[in-house]
Amino acid sequence: HLELGPLMGGGANLGVMARVRGEGFRWDGSYLHAEILRAPAAAADYRFKDTLGRVAAGTKRFERADGVDNTALGEVRKLVDAARRRGAKVIVYLPPFAPTIARAVAASEGDRYMTEIAAAARPIVEQAGYAFFDFTSCEPLGCADAEFIDGLHAGSMVEARLHIEMANAVPWLDARVAQVELAARIAR
Repeated sequence: HLELGPLMGGGANLGVMARVRGEGFRWDGSYLHAEILRAPAAAADYRFKDTLGRVAAGTKRFERADGVDNTALGEVRKLVDAARRRGAKVIVYLPPFAPTIARAVAASEGDRYMTEIAAAARPIVEQAGYAFFDFTSCEPLGCADAEFIDGLHAGSMVEARLHIEMANAVPWLDARVAQVELAARIAR
């Protein structure tokens, strides 16, 4: 039995949805998916059924394509160039899929371009002087299906793993990330 009181009480999350359904953004920007935590088997993407169906059908973020869109890569270039001109500190990363979904995408003929995005975007980002991470398959970092809210949304354990990985590679981020606390959260 999962006790939600400590997660939802005492202002742990903000906004109307927090007060009405217990869902909402927390002070740190993360989102509490209380409805899914209360009744995971009732969720639309329980055991990734919905996301796997979308991968198979080639719909809703898994549309088929022959390759990486050069127009989209041009937008990435504009974005990192504008950030560089403004002196912004930027880290670019491809967000993780749940491991089951990452494997399904890699095996899908029509979605193979998704595995090519990192190789196409990395040089653009790095040429602008920024760090680039491909976390689409985060199993090598220890991520597991159970640490995902659904096929596309990482839970706090996965986010902790990603932050540690990025902080280990980016000195200015390392100075701002509480790696010891994140590692302790993962170890629990």
